[in-house]
Amino acid sequence: MTQPIEEMNSIFYSVGEVTRLFGVSSSTLNRWSESGLLEEKYGIHMIRGGNGYHYYLKEDVNRVWSELVDTAENEAERNRAERNNVVHRTEVSS
Repeated sequence: MTQPIEEMNSIFYSVGEVTRLFGVSSSTLNRWSESGLLEEKYGIHMIRGGNGYHYYLKEDVNRVWSELVDTAENEAERNRAERNNVVHRTEVSS
């Protein structure tokens, strides 16, 4: 049984939506999918619709996106702290 398009859109992202979110090309995303990288490393499940297109579970994509944002924010905070520490040491040694 085929799901109505409205229901599909509430559960899945299209390739175009995921490529815009992650800033990669559709060929890169498809290569990652076909190699198993997305599912094995990140747990992002892809399905092939009846039309042959790939779709990705929104729940998986949103979880990974959130983890990447958290990682980037933590890295930025560490970098700020390191810069502040260097500035402080420079001021103390002057």
